[in-house]
Amino acid sequence: MATEFIKACNLRGSFKTIRECPGWYRWWFPEHLADDILSLLNEQCSAEILTLRTQTIGDDKYVCLYVGISKNLHDRVRIHIEGPFGSSTFRRTLRAILVPNSPEHQANVYINKIIDSCYWEWEYTDTKEQAENIECEELSQLQFDYPLNIKDNETISSNWIRGLKKIRNKSVK
Repeated sequence: MATEFIKACNLRGSFKTIRECPGWYRWWFPEHLADDILSLLNEQCSAEILTLRTQTIGDDKYVCLYVGISKNLHDRVRIHIEGPFGSSTFRRTLRAILVPNSPEHQANVYINKIIDSCYWEWEYTDTKEQAENIECEELSQLQFDYPLNIKDNETISSNWIRGLKKIRNKSVK
């Protein structure tokens, strides 16, 4: 099955197009925003040269910073787009990097704006185990780096992962 793309802002409030099935997904950030996020991370993590997966969507260049899986893609994308910081590692990580000490309401508004500018790519799988295998393969190959992933991420250095964990743990939860 081919992957599908949708701009996150087009999902907000209406997730009917996403089935309640297992699968894997990627988050694609506008290039300028990815550069900003990586610049902030480089200040606190060990700076390293990253090989990032890029794609042109429309006339704009996007960068994949995060890959994930779920047993229920419908619920997962809803949580990533509208859920509280504590229920989404993705949202929590973005908050920790971009607005670590902002009050929750302010942080929500800002992170929602960021997420709305991104594309979400996904593919359904028959089982969660299939999705896990795809994610594991993606995070163990050394072709591309996924700098916002922590768990089982072999594409970036352990120093980077420690730095990202430290950033997330210092952030308001």
